Amino acid sequence: MAQALAATAGAAVPPAARPALDRLVSALLVLALAAATSRLFIDEGVINAPAWAWVPLVAAAGWVAWTLGAPIALTAWIMVPGFFGATPWNSPVRASFGGPDLPLFVFDLSLVATAAWAVASGLRRPDGAAGRLLRDCGALFALVAVMLVVKVLQGGASAETLRNAALFFYGPAVALTAMLVAQRLPLEQLIPLAYLRLMPLLTLVPALVLVAIALGLRDWVLVDLGRQDLIRPVGVLDWMPPGSLVLVGYCAAAFLPDRRTPWTWKLPLLLLLAYDASTYLNRALWIGIGAGITLHWALLRGWWRGLLPLLLALALASLSLETLRDRIGEGHNQSSEWRLLAWTLTGLSILDQPLLGHDYGESLLGQVLVLPESVQSMQEAELRIDPQARSPHNSYLSLLFFGGLVQGGAVIGIIGWSLVRLARAITALARRGRRHPMADAVLRGAVAIVVYSGFNVVLETPIEGIAFWAALVPVWLWGTRLRAELKALAPA
Repeated sequence: MAQALAATAGAAVPPAARPALDRLVSALLVLALAAATSRLFIDEGVINAPAWAWVPLVAAAGWVAWTLGAPIALTAWIMVPGFFGATPWNSPVRASFGGPDLPLFVFDLSLVATAAWAVASGLRRPDGAAGRLLRDCGALFALVAVMLVVKVLQGGASAETLRNAALFFYGPAVALTAMLVAQRLPLEQLIPLAYLRLMPLLTLVPALVLVAIALGLRDWVLVDLGRQDLIRPVGVLDWMPPGSLVLVGYCAAAFLPDRRTPWTWKLPLLLLLAYDASTYLNRALWIGIGAGITLHWALLRGWWRGLLPLLLALALASLSLETLRDRIGEGHNQSSEWRLLAWTLTGLSILDQPLLGHDYGESLLGQVLVLPESVQSMQEAELRIDPQARSPHNSYLSLLFFGGLVQGGAVIGIIGWSLVRLARAITALARRGRRHPMADAVLRGAVAIVVYSGFNVVLETPIEGIAFWAALVPVWLWGTRLRAELKALAPA
């Protein structure tokens, strides 16, 4: 019924008017989503309205976008909340119902609602995008959902419980919502290109910082302005949500090696990478980009020829890294040593409860660091890990800690299966002389952020988690499309 009404209303719009309406609706939807997820619009008086008042506005803007089939707006529904207002769970800038003990965030509720809509659509139309996703991953999604409900009920509903549960519900919710949109729009093309088109926006502050460094004003722009919180260049862009790191890593691996991508779009990426190298040198970002490009090269050229350059690059990097950091970097405050110790302690705790994992009711490090063996290990290593860090900065260890091999392994399995399926399809088609450059780009970008997530807090937060899962949507779509092409090429 709803889809019939949307089709009737959409048909009433003249085709010539659709592009202008698309831009208008997209702007309204972006504003509505930003306002609905950010208390900056509410508590600080920018717009004096309670959080619940934004729900009908978001629903109305989304409905109009759906009716028009507006590509920009519907793509924004998947990605925009990850970068505008959707800051970490413990930050006061996310609009929510309820009190601090049990906040129900506006965007999270809307995402779960659209995911439920997608499930209903998939059951009704098994041949649609949502139906095919349920056919391929429905059993694992159901396992993750059942475990999530059981563990939330065991630990009791609280802000901490919901925060840790986000590890498991953002992935299926984003994927299912994306499939709902993919029934009308080619998200396998739109999501990567939308990410690429965000790059010029991200270069505003880095451009100013690099100009200041070139003029000999490095301390002023990085220290003085940073101390005043005007510019805080940690990572790539701390002035915007950390999801920008996912964006930059994805786009650099996806589009820099692509000869078809114009230099006008590559220059912002190069500027962002230069900015990172001259301010912080985020090693996980560079490792992820290198892994994405190298894996794709190895698939097409052969593993020996592909991996040998990577091994040489790692050897050179290990020899030059300290010199590079001393010359232009700000140092990393023993972050490598800190991570290795945190990973070791987390791994030992995972082995204590390997199947079902630990409770959601307390942060990972809050549970691990109080153990006697953890205290002893920190004393022997002469390193102190702050419990407020919450996570060992490895999303996959967090998945296994809270979900065990059953729930956490299911999420990791979905990620790995999607990548392997696309990689095998690309390789099989390449042997037959068939190439799809966008599929190649999608694989490179996805590998980059999957590797990056092994060194950072990504899936635990809506900022980076939504960007991560939205980037995996084209992986699944391209995998399905290329497998169908291979099947059509197979001899009868």
